[in-house]
Amino acid sequence: MIHIIITVVISSLTSVLTCLILNLIQNHRRKDKREKELKEDTTIASTPQHNEKKSSVPNVQQKSEVSTVDVGTSNASNKNAACQDKKLSKKEQQKLLRKEERAQKRQEEFKRKIEEEELRRKKNFDPLKSKPEAVTYKALAVLDGKLTPCEIGQTQYYRCWEYEGRIFFEFYCDKSKAAKAVNNRSAILEPFCVKNPNSVPVDSAKSMIIEQFGEIDSNYNIISKSHIKFE
Repeated sequence: MIHIIITVVISSLTSVLTCLILNLIQNHRRKDKREKELKEDTTIASTPQHNEKKSSVPNVQQKSEVSTVDVGTSNASNKNAACQDKKLSKKEQQKLLRKEERAQKRQEEFKRKIEEEELRRKKNFDPLKSKPEAVTYKALAVLDGKLTPCEIGQTQYYRCWEYEGRIFFEFYCDKSKAAKAVNNRSAILEPFCVKNPNSVPVDSAKSMIIEQFGEIDSNYNIISKSHIKFE
C-alpha cells in the first residue's frame, strides 16, 4: 500500500515537473522569438534607407507647404509694396520735379542777373577811364617823338595794355625820372598827352593826374592822346 502511494506521488511530481519544464521552455522560446522580432524591427527602423524613406515624405510635404505659404505671402507683400511704391513714387516724383523747377528758376535768375550785371558793367565801362580786372602791361619808351617798346638801356615813360582789340596807354615811369619828363615835357609829354586847361602852372605843380588814357594802334601810332592835369 505504501509502495503504491509513493509511486503515485512520484508520478504526480514527475508530471508537474515535466509541465513546468515544458512551460519554461515554451516561455523561453517565446521570449527569444519576441526579442528576435524586436531586434529585427529595431534594425530595420534604424536603417538609413528606411529612415530616409520614412522621413522624406513629411519633409517634402512640409517644404511644399512652407514654400507655398512663402510664395503667396511674398507675392502679396510685393504686390502691396509695389502699389505703395507706385503711389509714393508719383508723389515723390512730383515733389522732386517741383524742387528741380525751383532750383532751375533760381539758377536761371542768378545767370540772368550775372548777364545783366555784365552788360551793365560793359555798358558803363569806359576803357579810356577804367582798366579791366586782368591787365598785362607792356613798357614803352619815347624815341624820335614816337612811342616804342622799351628795350634794354632805354627809359620807360609809358606803358600800354590791350582791351577788346584796342590798345590803351598812360604815362608811367620811375619817380626818379618824373622830374626829367616834366622838364623835358615838349619831347616826352606833349606829343602824347593833352594838359587840362584848369591845371596849375607846371613849375609849381606837385602832382600830375591822369584823367583819361590815350589810345594807340598796333604800330604804336597815336589814335587819341592821354588827358592829364597838374595840381
